[in-house]
Amino acid sequence: MRINTNMNALVTQRNMQAVGNNLSKSLERLSSGLRVNTAADDASGIARSETARAQIRGMNVAERNIQDGMGLLNTAEGALAQVQSILLRMRELSVTASNGTLQDTPDRASLQAEFAALGAEMDRIRDTTTFNGKKVFEEITGFSPMSGTTATDPNTITATDQAVEIRRAAFRGGAYSDGTTTFDRVRIDDTVETTNTTVTPRTGDPYDTFSLQIGPNNNAEDRLALTTAKLDFAFALGTDDDTATGDFDSAGPVDFTPTAPSIGTEANARQMITSIDDYLAYVTNQRTAMGAQSNRLEAAQSILQITRENLQAVDSRIRDTDVAMEMTNLTKQQILMQTSTAILAQANAQPQSVLSLFK
Repeated sequence: MRINTNMNALVTQRNMQAVGNNLSKSLERLSSGLRVNTAADDASGIARSETARAQIRGMNVAERNIQDGMGLLNTAEGALAQVQSILLRMRELSVTASNGTLQDTPDRASLQAEFAALGAEMDRIRDTTTFNGKKVFEEITGFSPMSGTTATDPNTITATDQAVEIRRAAFRGGAYSDGTTTFDRVRIDDTVETTNTTVTPRTGDPYDTFSLQIGPNNNAEDRLALTTAKLDFAFALGTDDDTATGDFDSAGPVDFTPTAPSIGTEANARQMITSIDDYLAYVTNQRTAMGAQSNRLEAAQSILQITRENLQAVDSRIRDTDVAMEMTNLTKQQILMQTSTAILAQANAQPQSVLSLFK
């Protein structure tokens, strides 16, 4: 029997200290609601949790970006709906002006006044429709017809009287010939529309593009290009007998000013019906494309929400306290603390039995 070193008390004290640490940890987890309060609680777990949290917060922002994209498309689609309404009224005016019972002055002149005003409003819609300060639509500034195999090797022409026919072919589709060369491609704003044997820019992307960040990471899959449309009253509706200034050459598109569309004569009015039909088809295609893009954004938002929910579940399993399990552990530690306290008292009293040897 020894007095200086009470091994039973030391062992009990060590166990009691461990129980105290566990009890403190349980109280900390229950009071904070977190299983992992410091990196020491779960070193590998906190690394996985922080990675998940970075993705979750990125997805929160990406979802807001998607909603902004939907707002942009809704703005553009609403503007195009108004453009369609204007075009339908312009078509009515053209049909009226095509009637042979009218005189150029004053009958068709009065119709032309409203027609020109509607065209100016269509261009104003293009110029003033904005989203967050950015223009939604762009103006077409130039084009070049090409029949070569590449954008840098086109067969070119220099002309002023063929500009409108080439321009209208770009909207209608179909090859254009100047009598010598058939131009099977058209470059609009320095963008090659198609390499097919017909000019079909309605299916291309010469339109204003907005890059949308729809995911949390820096990769191509997390970005989506939204396209709106290019609008130009004179570009789209010029009659066949209009002319435009500018030369076509391999250096790229040229700026030009086509003659203002007119229904001032019976022939022009009849041709305008066809031109408006072409442009209505173009605008309708763009509205359809915007609707498809909006549906795609909704699908992207849905999968983003599902992915985020699952990542949040992963983060919760790593960090959050399982209250039921932690209460069970707390009760266990409290019982062990009470037991340790009682046993330590017994261990401390044990050396007192040495005094009986001195009697």
